[in-house]
Amino acid sequence: MTDGSFKGSAIDRPINSDAIVKLYTHFPDINLEWLITGQVKTPTNAVHESSNTPDFKAKYLDVVENYMILNNENSELRQELKTLKKQLLIKNE
Repeated sequence: MTDGSFKGSAIDRPINSDAIVKLYTHFPDINLEWLITGQVKTPTNAVHESSNTPDFKAKYLDVVENYMILNNENSELRQELKTLKKQLLIKNE
C-alpha cells in the first residue's frame, strides 16, 4: 500500500481487505471499526465509569478490621506461649 491509495480518485474508494490487514499488522492497537467505517459507536451496554470504581473506603475498613482481629489473636497467642513456656520450666525443675 502506498500513499497513492489515499490520493485522487482512490480517496473516494474504500480500502480493500489486504490494506486493512497491512494496517492492522503495523498498528495492532488501531480501532478496526474506525478503520473500516470511519466511525466509532459507543456501546449501548456501556457501564458508567463510577460503577466500576472500587470502594476503597470500604476495603480499607475491612482491612483495618481484619488487622485488629489478627492483632488481638496474635496477642492472645503470645500470652498463651508465655504461659506454656512457664509451665515447661516448672515441670523441668
